[in-house]
Amino acid sequence: MQRLRAVLPDLSKKDNRIIACALFVQETFPPPTILVTKDVNVQLKPVAVGLESQDYLNDKVPESPDEDSYQRIPVSVYELQRFASEGEFGLAVDLSKTLAINEYILLVSPEGKTMPARYYGGVVVRRLRIPESVKAPGGIPIRARNLEQQFFMDALLDDNISLITCFGKAGTARRCCRLCALCTRCATNRAATMAWRSPAQSLRSARISAILPGSLEEKMRPWLQPYYDALEVLMPTTPKEPQFIGKKAAEEKEGGGSAAAGRAHAGGNGHANGVGVKPYERLIKNGTVEIEALCFIRGRSIARRFFILDEAQQLTPHEVKTVITRISEGSKIVLIGDPAQIDNPYVDSRSNGLCFAITDEGPAMPPTSS
Repeated sequence: MQRLRAVLPDLSKKDNRIIACALFVQETFPPPTILVTKDVNVQLKPVAVGLESQDYLNDKVPESPDEDSYQRIPVSVYELQRFASEGEFGLAVDLSKTLAINEYILLVSPEGKTMPARYYGGVVVRRLRIPESVKAPGGIPIRARNLEQQFFMDALLDDNISLITCFGKAGTARRCCRLCALCTRCATNRAATMAWRSPAQSLRSARISAILPGSLEEKMRPWLQPYYDALEVLMPTTPKEPQFIGKKAAEEKEGGGSAAAGRAHAGGNGHANGVGVKPYERLIKNGTVEIEALCFIRGRSIARRFFILDEAQQLTPHEVKTVITRISEGSKIVLIGDPAQIDNPYVDSRSNGLCFAITDEGPAMPPTSS
């Protein structure tokens, strides 16, 4: 106990009392004595007094390599040519047994030629169904720049896939790809609404939402600012490209006096009271985009929604399970995050809800890369 008093003299703190109890057990009983806790601070303090500490092991998913998570399937050059022309190919039975439904793979020929594909079950793999580019209404076109983003786009635009889990490092365009695909779906009337949920306000933080002043959108805006930034890129307020400028000038010329009168009535900038409305703000006002707090999801049944759960790595497995079980018929849910960026002290890169969803709920999207 003298060691504890020399390093942690304040025994009024509960953490120090727990460590003192563990030291008493260590001195009283034969080894080993291990303090098991999920609190990072409590894990570090015992090391200073010569006590071993560990995290829980049974609530973690197996370690996985950081390399590409998609499989490379070897095929002959003739099989690859037939796949390119027909859009469908039959794998060998022994190869198909190693794949999960909707898993993305890369067909590779001995000459080094490659083509991405998706496994549909049985022995069937098919080509990806993605357009050359996707564009939000009134926005700029976005194209997939690498193989992982092509996989992600194909899953986002496929109505038959109801659950997508994707993880990737910062700067890999996860948010831009997702938002652009969602806006495209809404423009083609394939999704009734989109719902954003940020787990920064967890299921236990309803009290915070009640204390903060303002509407729900105003309370959630600090957590959803990355989405607004991405929408500002996808749907810029003032297009800077020459082709957009020429198109806007032609439309104003066709409108003639009515457009000029409208600008004069709106305070000279086309908006009432001289206050500009950004393009993505119209999506929120007309109900195409809904902003909701995660702490109020219990008991709901969410149907016909394109549901985004960002920063899912901050949630516990129980919280992610609660969200997934709320999704009803006709809805699509996208879980996305970066397991390397976790602020929740009670989960880590192997025990967070996103990793459990990837392991238990189905195949994951490979990590996107810039």
